Amino acid sequence: MNPSDSQPSRVKRILQGSFGPIIFGWGMALAIFGIIIVLVGLALRDFGEWSFDEVARVAHSQAGVDAVLVETNGGATTSFGYEVFVVPRGQTPKRSDHPVANLYGAGRNEHAYGVNLRWVSTDTLAVEYLDAQHVNWYNGTVIVSGREIKIILKPGVNDPSAPPGGMLYNLQGRPRSGLSNKSLNRSANSGPRIARLSWTPILCAPG
Repeated sequence: MNPSDSQPSRVKRILQGSFGPIIFGWGMALAIFGIIIVLVGLALRDFGEWSFDEVARVAHSQAGVDAVLVETNGGATTSFGYEVFVVPRGQTPKRSDHPVANLYGAGRNEHAYGVNLRWVSTDTLAVEYLDAQHVNWYNGTVIVSGREIKIILKPGVNDPSAPPGGMLYNLQGRPRSGLSNKSLNRSANSGPRIARLSWTPILCAPG
């Protein structure tokens, strides 16, 4: 008789013996541990990833094109970032898409973060802001839906009507719990600030 022929019965005897429950228990424990690892990995998949929220959309009046502003936020130790996209009408920008401009720490007035988008002509989009810590201007022109769009940056534009804080914060609605201004100004990074820091802008123009 071939020794290998007796192997299945030997394994069966072990599993049916006194060690069977122990082996089965360890097997179940390892399976449950593996499931927990997978679930934790899925839960933490986006941990530490910057937020990516659309905060403004300006439609072109004569073409099927939208200018879209996305606000990014890495947490309390970072400022707000703003990415500008030009997309076909109704399309939503994705993280993997390439913005035409990126502005870090940009503001619309002394108290308000953000950027304003404005169509200044049928083929020109202006990106208006008061100041920014860092600016990347990736594309001077972009072709969307068969139309060539020029992108211009306009620093030094003050928007006194812009409310304090980040743009998403204001879109979602301000707290109405009767907190004092000082309490609001101590809120999380998305909340209003007493005053924004002024920066010497660094502009990276398209190559």
